[in-house]
Amino acid sequence: MATGRIKATGFFNDPVMRKLWSQAIWIGPSPGQIDPEKEVDAAVKRINNGFSTHERETAELTGMDWDSNIDVLTREWEARRIVLD
Repeated sequence: MATGRIKATGFFNDPVMRKLWSQAIWIGPSPGQIDPEKEVDAAVKRINNGFSTHERETAELTGMDWDSNIDVLTREWEARRIVLD
């Protein structure tokens, strides 16, 4: 932001805007998994114990968006229901 590469209106002169800009959570690409079963089990435990969210775990494990996954899964399950009925 200081170099001008990222335009963050109000970041330097408005404390409210700075706080809003600073609340983002940046998650880089998923590093891959050494033991996917254990990592998924650990993610489920973090979610179930309130240490994490579905959204965060989806992003960290796969780099995908949880909301998009839910939309696709809903369509897939509906299609399966229609076919299997």
